[in-house]
Amino acid sequence: MHTQQALLLNRHQRNLLTYIDGTMLGNIVGAGVYVNPKCTSPDGLSTRSGKTYPMGHQMEAYDAELYGIQQAAEHALQHCKRIRRKRVVWIFTDNQAAFMRIRPLKPGPGQEISIVLAHISTELTTLKCTLTTQWVPDTLMWPRMKKLTDSQLATTQRPPATFRTSLSYLKRVARPKV
Repeated sequence: MHTQQALLLNRHQRNLLTYIDGTMLGNIVGAGVYVNPKCTSPDGLSTRSGKTYPMGHQMEAYDAELYGIQQAAEHALQHCKRIRRKRVVWIFTDNQAAFMRIRPLKPGPGQEISIVLAHISTELTTLKCTLTTQWVPDTLMWPRMKKLTDSQLATTQRPPATFRTSLSYLKRVARPKV
């Protein structure tokens, strides 16, 4: 079903399709963002490959998914500002927990990203653009994300640009001690 939807969406240049994925190898986390080939960007997020983000060892794969959604939304916002035309932005994720978390602004793991996404969505609306996030089964994301897989694996081994500790990581580490 998603494959057919993606083909239909990809036919119209107004649609910006992005796929995100988070990964944890060992205890090291990274995120990847892939943007459909109909969109180009001067900011280093190539439409034919994508971009990866090393996140370190005090994060969870859940955090990487959320961060990937944020990066895709920020890229879309910059794209919409640059081209000044109506766009429909689609962000696809295979993580149901991350997909469900970005909607409410309630306190807890992921709240910061939910708030950022709410602001980005509002700004996109002023540009006459819409932001839609959608959950897609992992098997349907693979054809789009496979281009990132090798670089994602390498990314998790690079040191992150900033060091952060997530609430979800702290919950996991503290749970066995309680």
